[in-house]
Amino acid sequence: MGMIIFLSFVLLALVRKENHRFIQVLFQLLNTGGNLDLRLKETMRPGSLISVLLMINYLLMFAVCCYLGLTYVGVVENQWQVMIAAAIPLLIFVIQFVPPFMVSAFTGASLPLNTLIANTFVGSQLGGMVLLLLALIWSLNPVLSPQAILLFVALFLLIQLSRLFKNSVLLLSNGVSWYYIVLYFCTLEILPLFVAYYYVSLNFSR
Repeated sequence: MGMIIFLSFVLLALVRKENHRFIQVLFQLLNTGGNLDLRLKETMRPGSLISVLLMINYLLMFAVCCYLGLTYVGVVENQWQVMIAAAIPLLIFVIQFVPPFMVSAFTGASLPLNTLIANTFVGSQLGGMVLLLLALIWSLNPVLSPQAILLFVALFLLIQLSRLFKNSVLLLSNGVSWYYIVLYFCTLEILPLFVAYYYVSLNFSR
Protein backbone atom coordinates (compact mmCIF):
# COMPACT_ATOMS: atom_id res chain seq x y z
CA MET A 1 0.00 0.00 0.00
CA GLY A 2 2.86 2.35 0.82
CA MET A 3 4.45 1.89 -2.60
CA ILE A 4 1.16 2.51 -4.39
CA ILE A 5 0.53 5.67 -2.36
CA PHE A 6 4.08 6.83 -3.12
CA LEU A 7 3.41 6.18 -6.83
CA SER A 8 0.30 8.34 -6.55
CA PHE A 9 2.39 11.23 -5.19
CA VAL A 10 4.79 10.77 -8.12
CA LEU A 11 1.88 10.96 -10.57
CA LEU A 12 0.63 14.19 -9.02
CA ALA A 13 4.16 15.61 -9.11
CA LEU A 14 4.28 14.88 -12.85
CA VAL A 15 0.88 16.52 -13.29
CA ARG A 16 2.04 19.61 -11.40
CA LYS A 17 5.15 19.77 -13.56
CA GLU A 18 2.93 19.88 -16.66
CA ASN A 19 0.46 22.39 -15.19
CA HIS A 20 1.05 23.91 -11.75
CA ARG A 21 -2.52 25.29 -11.74
CA PHE A 22 -4.22 21.94 -12.33
CA ILE A 23 -6.13 21.96 -9.03
CA GLN A 24 -7.51 25.43 -9.72
CA VAL A 25 -8.40 24.37 -13.26
CA LEU A 26 -10.30 21.30 -12.00
CA PHE A 27 -12.34 23.40 -9.57
CA GLN A 28 -13.15 25.83 -12.36
CA LEU A 29 -14.24 22.96 -14.59
CA LEU A 30 -16.35 21.52 -11.77
CA ASN A 31 -18.34 24.76 -11.66
CA THR A 32 -18.67 25.00 -15.43
CA GLY A 33 -22.07 24.42 -17.01
CA GLY A 34 -23.05 22.78 -20.28
CA ASN A 35 -19.95 23.79 -22.25
CA LEU A 36 -17.65 21.76 -20.03
CA ASP A 37 -16.27 19.70 -22.91
CA LEU A 38 -15.20 22.88 -24.69
CA ARG A 39 -13.48 24.18 -21.57
CA LEU A 40 -11.72 20.83 -21.18
CA LYS A 41 -10.32 21.09 -24.71
CA GLU A 42 -8.98 24.52 -23.86
CA THR A 43 -7.41 23.54 -20.52
CA MET A 44 -7.17 19.80 -19.80
CA ARG A 45 -8.25 17.50 -22.64
CA PRO A 46 -9.45 13.98 -21.58
CA GLY A 47 -6.74 12.38 -23.71
CA SER A 48 -3.93 14.61 -22.46
CA LEU A 49 -1.11 13.36 -20.26
CA ILE A 50 -2.41 15.34 -17.27
CA SER A 51 -5.91 13.93 -17.57
CA VAL A 52 -4.68 10.34 -17.98
CA LEU A 53 -2.35 10.60 -14.98
CA LEU A 54 -5.13 12.03 -12.80
CA MET A 55 -7.48 9.21 -13.80
CA ILE A 56 -4.80 6.61 -13.02
CA ASN A 57 -4.34 8.26 -9.63
CA TYR A 58 -8.11 8.05 -9.01
CA LEU A 59 -8.26 4.36 -9.89
CA LEU A 60 -5.21 3.53 -7.77
CA MET A 61 -6.44 5.40 -4.69
CA PHE A 62 -9.96 4.01 -5.07
CA ALA A 63 -8.47 0.50 -5.13
CA VAL A 64 -6.29 1.21 -2.07
CA CYS A 65 -9.27 2.48 -0.07
CA CYS A 66 -11.31 -0.55 -1.14
CA TYR A 67 -8.52 -2.87 0.00
CA LEU A 68 -8.18 -1.13 3.37
CA GLY A 69 -11.95 -1.31 3.83
CA LEU A 70 -12.13 -4.99 2.90
CA THR A 71 -9.23 -5.76 5.24
CA TYR A 72 -10.92 -4.06 8.17
CA VAL A 73 -14.42 -5.44 7.57
CA GLY A 74 -13.09 -8.94 6.93
CA VAL A 75 -16.08 -10.17 4.92
CA VAL A 76 -13.91 -11.37 2.02
CA GLU A 77 -11.34 -14.16 2.00
CA ASN A 78 -7.78 -12.77 2.26
CA GLN A 79 -6.65 -14.21 -1.06
CA TRP A 80 -9.45 -12.39 -2.89
CA GLN A 81 -9.06 -8.97 -1.29
CA VAL A 82 -6.47 -7.57 -3.72
CA MET A 83 -8.33 -8.83 -6.78
CA ILE A 84 -11.68 -7.47 -5.63
CA ALA A 85 -10.18 -4.16 -4.54
CA ALA A 86 -8.64 -3.73 -8.01
CA ALA A 87 -11.79 -4.88 -9.82
CA ILE A 88 -14.21 -2.50 -8.06
CA PRO A 89 -12.86 0.80 -9.47
CA LEU A 90 -12.40 -0.74 -12.92
CA LEU A 91 -15.98 -2.01 -12.89
CA ILE A 92 -17.32 1.39 -11.83
CA PHE A 93 -15.16 3.05 -14.50
CA VAL A 94 -16.67 0.83 -17.21
CA ILE A 95 -20.22 1.36 -15.89
CA GLN A 96 -19.79 5.12 -15.97
CA PHE A 97 -18.12 5.51 -19.36
CA VAL A 98 -19.47 2.74 -21.61
CA PRO A 99 -23.29 2.99 -21.19
CA PRO A 100 -23.71 6.50 -22.69
CA PHE A 101 -22.08 5.29 -25.91
CA MET A 102 -24.25 2.14 -25.87
CA VAL A 103 -27.44 4.15 -25.42
CA SER A 104 -26.47 6.53 -28.20
CA ALA A 105 -25.58 3.66 -30.55
CA PHE A 106 -28.69 1.53 -29.91
CA THR A 107 -31.28 4.30 -29.75
CA GLY A 108 -29.79 6.70 -32.26
CA ALA A 109 -30.37 9.51 -29.77
CA SER A 110 -28.17 12.56 -30.07
CA LEU A 111 -26.65 12.73 -26.61
CA PRO A 112 -24.02 15.27 -25.50
CA LEU A 113 -21.51 12.45 -24.97
CA ASN A 114 -18.46 14.69 -24.67
CA THR A 115 -19.98 16.69 -21.83
CA LEU A 116 -21.30 13.56 -20.07
CA ILE A 117 -17.84 12.03 -20.11
CA ALA A 118 -16.23 15.33 -19.12
CA ASN A 119 -18.46 15.58 -16.01
CA THR A 120 -17.30 12.12 -14.95
CA PHE A 121 -13.64 12.92 -15.63
CA VAL A 122 -13.55 16.11 -13.58
CA GLY A 123 -15.35 14.65 -10.55
CA SER A 124 -13.17 11.55 -10.53
CA GLN A 125 -9.93 13.49 -10.93
CA LEU A 126 -10.73 15.79 -8.03
CA GLY A 127 -11.95 12.86 -5.94
CA GLY A 128 -8.71 10.99 -6.59
CA MET A 129 -6.69 13.68 -4.82
CA VAL A 130 -8.97 13.57 -1.79
CA LEU A 131 -8.76 9.78 -1.78
CA LEU A 132 -4.97 10.05 -1.78
CA LEU A 133 -5.03 12.01 1.47
CA LEU A 134 -7.58 9.61 2.94
CA ALA A 135 -5.55 6.54 1.92
CA LEU A 136 -2.37 8.02 3.40
CA ILE A 137 -3.97 8.80 6.76
CA TRP A 138 -5.89 5.51 6.79
CA SER A 139 -2.86 3.32 6.03
CA LEU A 140 -0.81 5.03 8.76
CA ASN A 141 -3.63 4.92 11.33
CA PRO A 142 -5.59 1.64 10.98
CA VAL A 143 -7.42 2.43 14.25
CA LEU A 144 -9.29 5.12 12.32
CA SER A 145 -10.77 2.51 9.97
CA PRO A 146 -14.43 2.96 11.07
CA GLN A 147 -14.28 6.71 10.47
CA ALA A 148 -12.25 6.28 7.28
CA ILE A 149 -14.79 3.84 5.82
CA LEU A 150 -17.63 6.27 6.49
CA LEU A 151 -15.65 9.10 4.91
CA PHE A 152 -14.77 6.93 1.91
CA VAL A 153 -18.40 5.96 1.33
CA ALA A 154 -19.56 9.56 1.81
CA LEU A 155 -16.97 10.84 -0.67
CA PHE A 156 -17.91 8.18 -3.22
CA LEU A 157 -21.61 9.04 -2.90
CA LEU A 158 -20.86 12.75 -3.16
CA ILE A 159 -18.91 12.24 -6.39
CA GLN A 160 -21.63 10.05 -7.89
CA LEU A 161 -24.53 12.27 -6.83
CA SER A 162 -22.76 15.33 -8.21
CA ARG A 163 -22.16 13.54 -11.51
CA LEU A 164 -25.72 12.23 -11.72
CA PHE A 165 -27.15 15.66 -10.95
CA LYS A 166 -25.02 17.48 -13.53
CA ASN A 167 -25.66 14.83 -16.19
CA SER A 168 -29.41 14.78 -15.47
CA VAL A 169 -29.63 18.56 -15.81
CA LEU A 170 -27.59 18.34 -19.01
CA LEU A 171 -29.84 15.64 -20.51
CA LEU A 172 -33.01 17.49 -19.53
CA SER A 173 -31.72 20.68 -21.13
CA ASN A 174 -31.16 18.65 -24.32
CA GLY A 175 -34.78 17.47 -24.39
CA VAL A 176 -34.34 13.96 -22.92
CA SER A 177 -37.38 12.97 -20.82
CA TRP A 178 -37.20 11.98 -17.15
CA TYR A 179 -38.41 8.48 -18.04
CA TYR A 180 -35.33 7.69 -20.12
CA ILE A 181 -32.99 9.27 -17.58
CA VAL A 182 -34.34 7.18 -14.70
CA LEU A 183 -34.38 4.05 -16.89
CA TYR A 184 -30.77 4.66 -17.92
CA PHE A 185 -29.43 5.20 -14.40
CA CYS A 186 -31.36 2.29 -12.89
CA THR A 187 -30.57 -0.31 -15.55
CA LEU A 188 -27.07 0.64 -16.68
CA GLU A 189 -25.50 2.14 -13.55
CA ILE A 190 -27.26 1.06 -10.36
CA LEU A 191 -28.30 -2.48 -11.33
CA PRO A 192 -24.79 -3.67 -12.33
CA LEU A 193 -23.42 -2.52 -8.97
CA PHE A 194 -26.08 -4.47 -7.08
CA VAL A 195 -25.43 -7.56 -9.23
CA ALA A 196 -21.66 -7.30 -8.61
CA TYR A 197 -22.19 -6.86 -4.85
CA TYR A 198 -24.53 -9.86 -4.74
CA TYR A 199 -22.05 -12.01 -6.71
CA VAL A 200 -19.12 -11.08 -4.45
CA SER A 201 -21.12 -11.63 -1.25
CA LEU A 202 -22.10 -15.12 -2.42
CA ASN A 203 -18.76 -16.31 -3.78
CA PHE A 204 -16.01 -14.55 -1.85
CA SER A 205 -17.38 -14.02 1.66
CA ARG A 206 -15.94 -15.83 4.65
